[in-house]
Amino acid sequence: MIDVAVTPNLSAWPEIEDQADWNTLLLGNGASVNIWSGFSYTSLYEIAVSEFDKSARAAFEQLETSNFEEVLAGLSLARGLASAVGAPFDWVDPVYDQVRDGLFHAVGATHVPWDVVPTPTREALGQHMVRYKTVFTLNYDLLLYWSLQLDSIRPRVADLFWNAGSTFDALNANVGINKTEILHLHGGLHLWRDAVTGASGKWTTANLHQRLLDDLRGRYRAERRKQPLFVSEGRSIDKLRAIQRSDYLSFAHRRLQEDQAHTVVFGAGLGASDRHVAEALATGQQRSIAVSVYPHQDPADIMAIKLQLRKDLRPLQVLFFDSTTHPLGDPALQIEA
Repeated sequence: MIDVAVTPNLSAWPEIEDQADWNTLLLGNGASVNIWSGFSYTSLYEIAVSEFDKSARAAFEQLETSNFEEVLAGLSLARGLASAVGAPFDWVDPVYDQVRDGLFHAVGATHVPWDVVPTPTREALGQHMVRYKTVFTLNYDLLLYWSLQLDSIRPRVADLFWNAGSTFDALNANVGINKTEILHLHGGLHLWRDAVTGASGKWTTANLHQRLLDDLRGRYRAERRKQPLFVSEGRSIDKLRAIQRSDYLSFAHRRLQEDQAHTVVFGAGLGASDRHVAEALATGQQRSIAVSVYPHQDPADIMAIKLQLRKDLRPLQVLFFDSTTHPLGDPALQIEA
């Protein structure tokens, strides 16, 4: 039943922009979809599974997940345990390679090519990011990464991967007051995790653009200890489990829980698969939340979204605005797929 106090009406972003100091942004896949419709895929696993043989499919089925990060971590653990007890493990690497390459196949089928993203689009995205003190992103695509590499933006942001070897260290993660902190809650294509040490880091050379997937695939083959660090699929509990395995992801999640700033949520539905994100937001009880909602859908669906988010984010004040009236929802940013 729809709460009678909830209507399908949505404010325009300018109507609420001045109601608070919106110092935090939570970015979701809707922001990427607005730029490149190819990001609206249902599941990377559904794209990749046609490339898998029975053994690779069995790895996902055994772990009861469609999350590539979880399967790759499980295969790495199986290799290590088998080696430690002297059991055969020559079966692991072919399956591991198949899962990893299937992931890149799926990403390649959906990701926007570098050379079709106009510089003004990257500039608009980057300039909007540096308006905030902190940007949390649920996206693992490279649109945000590319926008932050512009000469006018790079000195104004900090992603915490500034330690030796472009690694993350929670003991050296003080951003200071003059930069925008960028935190990838679900990892990113440009991030890796060392399967042995658990360290997190980022790839830095070759700009990760024109030959993105070929370049990354080659790096992972050359450095087998490194695994892609992004949470691609799964239920909220699966995602949270993957987050807890990573020093960087767990740090980013805690930062979201501890954040008290008024927060804009753009392009993130915060549905059942992201319940852990909504719960983290709701711990910041001093903040208001402004949530984007795509207006071109059934009014009953809009009311249901509003009702559910008010429930999930209680006791926070939650405002809802028309996503197409916000700079990140500007139709001018759209690239023809």
